[in-house]
Amino acid sequence: MTTTTVKLLDLIAKVPMVRTVQIADRLDMPVDQADKLLRQSLQAGHIIEHEVDAPNNRKAMAYELSAQYMAANALAQPAKPVEPSHQPVAVVTDDRTTRPQTKVDRAIAYVRENGPSTSTQLHAELGLAEGVHVSSYLGTAVRDGRMLRDGNTWSLPGAGTVAPAEIPKFSTIRSVSSVSESASQQSGETAKAAAQASSTPAAFRCALWSDGTFEIQRNGATIANLLPHELDTVIETLHRVRAA
Repeated sequence: MTTTTVKLLDLIAKVPMVRTVQIADRLDMPVDQADKLLRQSLQAGHIIEHEVDAPNNRKAMAYELSAQYMAANALAQPAKPVEPSHQPVAVVTDDRTTRPQTKVDRAIAYVRENGPSTSTQLHAELGLAEGVHVSSYLGTAVRDGRMLRDGNTWSLPGAGTVAPAEIPKFSTIRSVSSVSESASQQSGETAKAAAQASSTPAAFRCALWSDGTFEIQRNGATIANLLPHELDTVIETLHRVRAA
């Protein structure tokens, strides 16, 4: 059993029914790495999973130790009896003050001190390797409301106006009706009016950001932000649908 797996099981023992994004945050690792560790522990019978409602009202998986694993640990490390007169006094500590600072913590501290920051700035601040995306670590902070994201710019809630983000190149899909309406309008208007009509924002747009996040918009509103491993799942599903 690897050191990382031991840390995972220790965390689940301390915080039963902990979710994947929480595990990634507490162990300071990308969500896909945490998910891989969980799959391995499930196959080994160390943990069991339950479907729960996350704070964003979406379904998520939560984990606790299996009875088999807890029984094996109890046999391997039996508890020593303690005389009543020597029982220690229970001390309640705030785990947030004792656990090591994670990359999410460091990113929040950096943005709090420097204001809205770009993915490039946070990539350097967190010391991430080349090819590792900031969103792999900070996506959990966005989902639980600790951070805000606008394109490649990260900020804190209530921290003021977010700095302008780099505008991506969108792939545009127009409906047949919108195309026909545009053609009929252009036929009776001047070239200038036609140019203005062609610059009207598309009803549906999608973009792949430089940090690997895939964004989908409808009528100017973002309806989905997919992490790289989530986008891979969507692509695999589409391939299976087309092959059917």
